[in-house]
Amino acid sequence: MGFGKGFPRRILLEAVISMRRLRFLLVASLAAVSLAVTAPVHAADVDPFLPNDSEAIFVLNIRQLLDSNLFKKYGVAEKAVAALKEEPMAVQVLSSLGIDPLKDIDSVVIAGGTDPDKGLVIVHGHFDVAKFNATGEQHAKDHPDNLKVQKIGATTVFEVSAPELDKPMFVAAASKTTLVAAGSKDYLAEALDKAAGKKKTALKSTQFADLLGKADAKQSMWLVVGGAALQQGLAKVEQAKEVVAKIENLTGGVTLTDDVKMKFVISTKDADGAKALSKMISDGINAAKGFASLIAAQEKAAAPLLEVFDSIKVDAADKTVSITGGVSAEQIDKALKR
Repeated sequence: MGFGKGFPRRILLEAVISMRRLRFLLVASLAAVSLAVTAPVHAADVDPFLPNDSEAIFVLNIRQLLDSNLFKKYGVAEKAVAALKEEPMAVQVLSSLGIDPLKDIDSVVIAGGTDPDKGLVIVHGHFDVAKFNATGEQHAKDHPDNLKVQKIGATTVFEVSAPELDKPMFVAAASKTTLVAAGSKDYLAEALDKAAGKKKTALKSTQFADLLGKADAKQSMWLVVGGAALQQGLAKVEQAKEVVAKIENLTGGVTLTDDVKMKFVISTKDADGAKALSKMISDGINAAKGFASLIAAQEKAAAPLLEVFDSIKVDAADKTVSITGGVSAEQIDKALKR
């Protein structure tokens, strides 16, 4: 049952490393407001595994994506399966773990606070815990340098070590419906206690809890980020400090149905900050539009990009900046035909 040196590294490492990149994902989403239209709101419930000190959350609703008309119309899921089959190691690993990524995974949640060394990846779905543990235990025997087996209570925990990680990560099947990965053993232990019903999530930040309650959980991708988490994530990016210092929080997301609809809302510390941020974003979008025009002049297939940028609206009202926009089904068809 050995899988060679590549075993879960190509699967597990993608999950655990993504947690290291939490703030980069969230910050990247801030940049992604250039693809931002209002969707009906279905308030998000607090994930029962969410760390108590959470200040940021990024949610990818995989089930909503796969069930969307857009994915079905263009056979995205089938193409994903075809691409996966070209990676025999990935197929072997997922099969051994008892996981069908297109059937068994419902959502992926990445959450954390302001400490860059802490965070939690929560994968919700349907899993064969026995297969997951047995496969990991066999690999730990074959390759003890990159995977070790531990126990937290009665739960099997895998300590993952690799050159890509500056410190070990901990991964476990919390239940038949949830996998968790953390950069801190304490974080993982807390998640496992919650799975066992010994603890409940009690968010320390009332502001974050309030924002989370207003988030649209029906979106394909959505996020909530507090200002402190943004500032910590961009602490080393000199060009971003002045902008981030004006921000109180960032919320928003993307919804795929027949088309693509997106909306992001940035709350600032004062009205002047909202105006300045609105101008900066508008200038950035206009610059991107100009660049897209140059590309479209050379390549007609890029013309739909201009329509996307034309749809984007940036509005500042009091201490809030809203960025909305979208891509219609007609625009998507046109782009694919070109």
